[in-house]
Order: sequence, then C-alpha cells, then structure tokens
Amino acid sequence: MTQIQFLTPEQTALIPEYQEKWRRVYLSTQPIEQVRAVAAIKGAYSVMKQPEPEVVFCSSPQAALTILEAHVAKADLPNVDPDLGPDGFPRDFSKTFLQTALSIITIKKKQQLAGIKPLHDLLQAVLRRPQKQIAKHINRRLPKDVSVKDIFEQGFSSTRPLSDTQNHAEDEGNAQSFDDFLGGENSPEQDWERIDAQFSWFPGKNFFLRLWLKGWIQGTLMMQIYGFSHPPFKNLVCSALSAQENMFLQENPPIVTSELVTMCTFIDFVKSVLKFPVPEQKWAALQGLVKYCGWILAVDGLCVVCDCPTHIRTNEKHEFYADGEPVLQYSDGFSLYAHDNAFIPEKYGSVPVSEWQIQWVLEEKNAAWQNALMQEFGAARLYQALATTEIETSGRYTLLSFDDVNTRNAYVLRQVDNETGEIYAVFSPQYVARSIQTAIQHAHHTYDESVFPQPK
Repeated sequence: MTQIQFLTPEQTALIPEYQEKWRRVYLSTQPIEQVRAVAAIKGAYSVMKQPEPEVVFCSSPQAALTILEAHVAKADLPNVDPDLGPDGFPRDFSKTFLQTALSIITIKKKQQLAGIKPLHDLLQAVLRRPQKQIAKHINRRLPKDVSVKDIFEQGFSSTRPLSDTQNHAEDEGNAQSFDDFLGGENSPEQDWERIDAQFSWFPGKNFFLRLWLKGWIQGTLMMQIYGFSHPPFKNLVCSALSAQENMFLQENPPIVTSELVTMCTFIDFVKSVLKFPVPEQKWAALQGLVKYCGWILAVDGLCVVCDCPTHIRTNEKHEFYADGEPVLQYSDGFSLYAHDNAFIPEKYGSVPVSEWQIQWVLEEKNAAWQNALMQEFGAARLYQALATTEIETSGRYTLLSFDDVNTRNAYVLRQVDNETGEIYAVFSPQYVARSIQTAIQHAHHTYDESVFPQPK
C-alpha cells in the first residue's frame, strides 16, 4: 500500500514558519504589559461566560506560590508510599495500584472545581473543532477496505514525518521500507496471512484496527505540525518546588504559555493553511492569553500572573542548556539550572561541566541528580575511578557493581576487544543486571555499535 500523504508538500513546507512564529512567543524575555494582560484574562473569562477575576502580578512562579501560600498549605498530599522489592517494583502491586487510582480520581475532582478551570476549558473549546476536522480529513483519505498489513504498514510509515521534524530523516535513497523494518525478505513477520490469522478471533478486527490507525495518525500529524522540541518549563519549575507546592499545582494546574503555544501552533496552522473553521472569539481570547501573559495561577476569583523570565538559555534543539549558568532567570532572583534538559540544583548547575568532580557521585543522596552526574562522567570513567565489585564474567564481558553508589544504575557491563584490547563500558539498570546474559542482551539492544560493539 502506497503511503498516504495527509498534507501536500506545499502545506508541509509551511509548518516551520508557524512553529517559529509561536516559538518566539514563549521564548520572549520582554516584561509583561500589565494592561494588555488584564484585558486578555478578563476577555477570556468573559467569552467563557464566567465572572471576571481580580488580577495581580508577580515576578516568578515561586513568587506566585508565595502569594497563594494559604491555598498551597491546604494541598492534600497523597499517602502513596509503596513497599518496593529488591527489583524496584512494589511488593503489593494491587494495593499500590488502587492507592494511585484513588489519588488520581481525587485530583481530577479538585481540578473540576479549580479557579483556573475556565481558562483550560477555553483551550478545549478552541481545539475541539479543528481536532474533529483533522479526524474527518484522515477518515476521508484512508481507504475503507484496508488489510491488516495495510494498517500496520501505514501506522509505521505515518511516523516518518516525526523523524524529519527531528532532523534525523534518512536520505531519500536510503529510506527504510516497512519490509526492511521488519527484518528483510526472509523475516517471519512478513507472513501477513499468519498475522491476519492471529486476529481472526477478534470480531470486527478491521474496524477496530482502522480506528486505532486513525487515532495514531491524528496524533502523529498534530505532533508534526506543532513540533515537540520545546523546553519543559513546567517540569523544570516543578522540580525545584516542595512536595506541597507540586501538589497544589496538580490540583490547580496553571496556565503555562509554553504548553499553550504548542496547541496555538496547531490551531493557527490548520485555520490558516488547511482552512478549518475555529470559534473566532474564543480563538482570539486564547491568543491574548498566550501573547500577553506568562504563567497564570488562579483560585477563588483571583488570577496571579507571573512575569516572563529575564533570561532563557537553550541550544539549537530548543532544549534548556547553559554551562555554569541558569537556564531560567527571573527578575526577583528565582533561577533554575538544567543538565540534559532536566533540573539540577545550583551547586552543580553553577559549575561548568568540565569542573564537575567524581566525588559528588558518592556524596549525592538524590537518585535523579546522582544519575545525572553518573551519565555525564560515563560508565568507562566511573568504574575506573570508583571502587567496584566483580559480579560475573563471561568471555569478553564482565558485570560489575559500584560499592558505594546506591542507584538503579549502579551496575556496569564491561567489554574487552580481544584483538585490540580496547575497553567499552555501559551502565546496566538493576532490573537487567540479574545476570550477565540479560545485561549483555540489554546493552546490545540499547546502545549503538560505536558505544558498545556487537561481537565479531
């Protein structure tokens, strides 16, 4: 089955223009114009037929939480502390599952009553019609009588635009076909009669598989339009907050400009390029929020609007990046550091990576930050610098554990090239380090040849 194109080449060529247009909005470091911000918020509440809130301004998300301190103190922390076994999984999975499910239900109920809800409802009201139009567009393009092979082949090929978006697309002459992906001419997975037979017991199999394919393509197409190389502002800020503050933000999810921008990119593109209709008044109100406000936190008729950061530092992939400097800075001094696009504390982030010390790995008690340090130093350097214990050896491979590092990545698989004597080493997660054979299989499946070569 020929791959179906859901956008013309001309339409696809316009996507970067819309992505860049909205990227400039959330990467802005210009101070908020308060008059326009108040008008945008009151206009949004008005178009949603809700009473206009009081609007106050602050310099950072941390300052906003200070203003809402009384509300933050009432945040209800869930009592979910699973008893983990040696493999890192809960001993009583059903109990943990029920506790987690109850916690999610409780949070969802609180979100339904949150003061910020009218603004989240505004986004959904604007998105609803374009999403339906995209679904209809896909439905019209897909043939009615598609085989199981057609469905899986189209599902595979529909993800290729994502590779193009990530700048990892192969040259046209080297493009991987679906048959190549399955393993070549003699791959048993290509016996589609056998695969079709496996679904023979399922009533209406083609209908449900086609339904799955439509949803898959819709999600892929939306991601292709709005892009997914966006620095995780919310994740970064939340990583620096207390458990109580994080719970408050779960129960009262803030409006974060960077999150709305992705949806605005999609809506703007399908309205302007694909000519899909949108509710004009609500669309104008949503654009006002994104263009003139930073973070918005709302409770009990009060909207707290945070100013934009004074500095945002990213790399060419639009990931947070700064060596020895904050990636986010606000005018009140609230600053955040990141490494590999994830939060790290100032004691590491304020030091250039070239000056990081291996001793920090042993001193750090936070597993996530310890892991960030370990990944930066690399397995080969660490196992030679720190005390290790040999667990098992098999031919050219040796599985080792760090003596004084207590994380789930505290294992290293070492490989020695018998011909050259060159040494390769990679981290081995706890769940695969049960034996050297599982560690070897995991390493060869996970790492590129240049990092951990296959045996010759």
